[in-house]
Amino acid sequence: MVKLSVNKLNFSYENGFSLKDISFSVGKGQLCAVLGPNASGKTTLIKCIANVLQISSGAIRFDEKDMSLLKQNEISKTMAYVPQVHEASFPYSVTDMVLMGRNPYIGYFSMPKSEDLQKSVDALAALKIEQIKNKAYTQISSGQQKLVLIARALAQETPIILLDEPTAHLDFRNKLLVLKNIKNLVKTKQVTVLMSLHDPNEVSLVADQTLIMNGGEIVSNGRTGDVLTVDVIKEIYGVDVGLADSGERKVFVPSMDLIKEDFV
Repeated sequence: MVKLSVNKLNFSYENGFSLKDISFSVGKGQLCAVLGPNASGKTTLIKCIANVLQISSGAIRFDEKDMSLLKQNEISKTMAYVPQVHEASFPYSVTDMVLMGRNPYIGYFSMPKSEDLQKSVDALAALKIEQIKNKAYTQISSGQQKLVLIARALAQETPIILLDEPTAHLDFRNKLLVLKNIKNLVKTKQVTVLMSLHDPNEVSLVADQTLIMNGGEIVSNGRTGDVLTVDVIKEIYGVDVGLADSGERKVFVPSMDLIKEDFV
C-alpha cells in the first residue's frame, strides 16, 4: 500500500528557482533517496513535503488523505522532519531533545507523562545511544547529534520520516553509522523514509528507491539499481565515472580527467 504520494507539486522562490510538476510515491517500509547536485531542489522538496514551505499547486497525500486538509498537529503525527542543520539555543539534555518529539501528543498546558519519557528512552535505545541520554546535546559529537535528531523523529511515532542530508558534515565512520541506523529503522519499524543525499555511493548502499533531481525536476525515478547508472551520474554531475565490482552493489569511481570546470 502506498504511504506517501506527491502529485504535480509546484513551488517557486522569489529568485526564480522552482520545483516543476514533481510526482512520485513511496510505499510502506521503503527508503527513498533524493539525489542530485547542489541547487537541484532536494532540500526544497523535503521542506515542501514537511510543510515548512507552502507549495503553489499540486497535492501531497498520505494513504489518500490530502495533507493540506490536516491540522498541524495531525501532520506532526504523520510526518517527522529532521533538518540538515540544527543548532540548539539551550544546552538541553539528550533525553529532553528526544522528548520534544512527543510534543504532538502532549497538550499545551500539560507535562510529559511517564509513557512519553519511556518512548524517548526507547528511541535512544533503538539507535544504541542510550549511554549519552544525560549528556548536554551541545556537548556531543556531530554524528551523535544526528542520531539524537533521528531518535527524536522516532519518538514522534510517525509512519513517515523526512531527512534532509543526514550525512552532511560527518566523517566516514559516522556517515556509515547514521546510514546503518536509518536502514535498520526502515526494516524494523516499517516506516517510510524519504531523505536527500549528495553521494551516489551512499544512495547505492541503502536506498530501495531513488529520485534523481536536476534543475528542480525529477529526471529519473525507480528502483535504485535501475535508475542509478553511470550515464545518469555523468549527465547530472558533469563528471566521468566508472563502476567498481563490489559484488553486492554499485560503487561509482570518479575520474579527475573529465570534469566541468565551473563550480556550483
